[in-house]
Amino acid sequence: MQAEREPRSDLEDADQLDKEEEPLRRYTRYERDLVVQALDFNLSTLVEMVEMGTIDTNPAYQRRLRWTTQRQSRLIESFLMNVPVPPIFLAEVDYGQYSVIDGQQRLRALHGYFHKEYALTGLTVYNELND
Repeated sequence: MQAEREPRSDLEDADQLDKEEEPLRRYTRYERDLVVQALDFNLSTLVEMVEMGTIDTNPAYQRRLRWTTQRQSRLIESFLMNVPVPPIFLAEVDYGQYSVIDGQQRLRALHGYFHKEYALTGLTVYNELND
C-alpha cells in the first residue's frame, strides 16, 4: 500500500516557488540597481568627450534640439558668472561609453560655443561679449 501524501497548501507551494526563484529575483534586482556617481568634469573635458564620441548626445530617446542661440548664449553667460547650472545625467551604456539622459541641450550648447558655431547674443550681464 502506497502512503498517501498530505495535500499541500497554496502557501507551501508558494514557499517552494519562492526558494527556487530567489536567485533569479536577486540577480534581476541587482541588474536594475542604479549606481549614482557624481563627477565634476571641467567644460573642456565634457566638450572633448562629446567630440570623441564618449558621450552620445543624440540617442534615439532624446528630443530634437530646441534651444535658440540666445538661450545657448545665456548658458555660457551663466558659466562666466559662476551661476550653478543643473547637473548633466549620463547612463553608462558600455564601459567608458555614455548616453545623455538629461543635459543634451546644455552639452550641445557647450560644444557649439567651443567650436565657434554661434556668436553670443542676448547677454545681459556681460553684454559687451554679444556678437
